[in-house]
Amino acid sequence: MAMLPARSADYALIQLDGKYLKWGAPQFGAPGLATYGFVTRPTRFPATRNCSSMTRIEPEALGPGITETRWSETVRSAFAAWSAIAGIQFRPARANERANILIGIQAEPQGWAFTDVSPSRVPGATGSIATRGLNPQVPPFPPSGTASSVATLRQALICLNPRRSWKIGLDGNVRVYDLGFTLMHEIGHAIGLDHPSNGDALMHFRYRDMPASLHQGDILGARFLYGPPG
Repeated sequence: MAMLPARSADYALIQLDGKYLKWGAPQFGAPGLATYGFVTRPTRFPATRNCSSMTRIEPEALGPGITETRWSETVRSAFAAWSAIAGIQFRPARANERANILIGIQAEPQGWAFTDVSPSRVPGATGSIATRGLNPQVPPFPPSGTASSVATLRQALICLNPRRSWKIGLDGNVRVYDLGFTLMHEIGHAIGLDHPSNGDALMHFRYRDMPASLHQGDILGARFLYGPPG
């Protein structure tokens, strides 16, 4: 198996308990599929960190002009952006089907936006959770060492802080986050990508009020995990 440094200038992979994380077969370059859905009622995830308590998103409460239709289109576009450049596919979870990626708002607000990811349970696993998110000031702690194998993801939780101001579109105000940029960033974490040091990458830890588009490093990282699209 070809190995990748844990952290490079243009992209980085999340590692947990000595393993890289992805959907699908636990091998680099293998395609993956993940379902997604939305928290519909107050729900606790006690084993997680920043998304440990979530509830339903009411789009109109997030910011002016954010309607249910615009919110739904933004979510679909954010998932589609990753599918367009790598072999990772998404579909909405069916009724009564547990979604792999759940989206909601924090019942205990903090920060801006976070993603908690956890691997499938295997003998000897610690049950650890990896947490990533957009942070306006403090860089994340780098991982220690380098993972030596790959594990399949079991669940990813994406949570937004309802006390922050949100928008759909750009106006130059970096204190009001664009939901398109934020969701694309958090979905990147949900598929196994970490924060690179290159500030131009969408997966960099700082929010920028700029069009939500994937940098070459974002694309290379996603393709290393899932191969090319199609």
